[in-house]
Amino acid sequence: MPVTAMASQTTGTATAAAAAAAGPQAGSGGPDGRVEAAWRRRVQIEGIGVLASCAMQVAYLARQWHTAAPRDNYFVAASVLHHFVVLALMSGQGAPLYRKYRVPIYATMRPLGYLNPSVCSVKAAASQLLATPASAGAWGALVDLKTVLLATRTMGTAVIGVVVAMPPLVALFVQSGSTYLASNAAGYCSTQLLRDPLTQARLARFAGTLDLLSLPLSAAVPIPMERAPEEQAEKTCHALLALLQLLLAVALPLLLLARWEWREPRREPPPGPLPTSWHARALRRAARAAMLANWGIWRACTLLTRSVAWPAALWLLVSVPWVAIIAALGL
Repeated sequence: MPVTAMASQTTGTATAAAAAAAGPQAGSGGPDGRVEAAWRRRVQIEGIGVLASCAMQVAYLARQWHTAAPRDNYFVAASVLHHFVVLALMSGQGAPLYRKYRVPIYATMRPLGYLNPSVCSVKAAASQLLATPASAGAWGALVDLKTVLLATRTMGTAVIGVVVAMPPLVALFVQSGSTYLASNAAGYCSTQLLRDPLTQARLARFAGTLDLLSLPLSAAVPIPMERAPEEQAEKTCHALLALLQLLLAVALPLLLLARWEWREPRREPPPGPLPTSWHARALRRAARAAMLANWGIWRACTLLTRSVAWPAALWLLVSVPWVAIIAALGL
């Protein structure tokens, strides 16, 4: 992972960044007092986000306690315990450690939580919500969309990615890794809600709309082979879930952070004596590459959110991934 110094260069507001270096003796009226107040607000916001996620896991565990297999209950309980560990690191005796190593702690603990089998299970935790028929009408479609966002962990991944603001490179790594670990298109698309004929008809219409909106790029995709209707519906479900998770769980948090949270990061390591040993030179080159990547992600996201040509940027953001997905799946 990127070095912890990157946190003070690129995450949060300027006051939150400076809080990482502030001492515990900060006063209440001067700059140090404002730094302390900003740090406390940051930790409170992050703590509320983690606590809300923990409460959802407890609710899922209570819902499935008498119906799920003991193994599934064990994994959801382990997820609850993981949240308590994170909360313990953020408060009490763990607070100084969290303050000093916030970036590597988060970048490690978040993906570890997604290694829990309950995260992508279709029989436990949030995926239980998919065991229901589709709802009729336009309002029903919105309700079903909300259910899918919750059950596929897309909403939770996106919200935590915004609440716990990380540097650009770390945010991209954590959001992409978490989304990948939570993905289970084959399982999700086999559930009652997504196999419902009404849902499949909606997905087919939406995929057709995306094909039209992504012209002329989509015209370059080879004509797909003929498939049985059931197989075509399953492929369409896979493609739309992939696009949904990519845009909402990865791209959207990065764009929101770029618009309201990140400041321009450094592009070069601070000046200093040139290292003489080969491993010190290798570390310096790696640090420089990480900082350039960090700056590049910030720059790309900033251009997307602040450019006057944002409609064209939005079209590219949706069309390019969609065309790549349908080409990969042969749709």
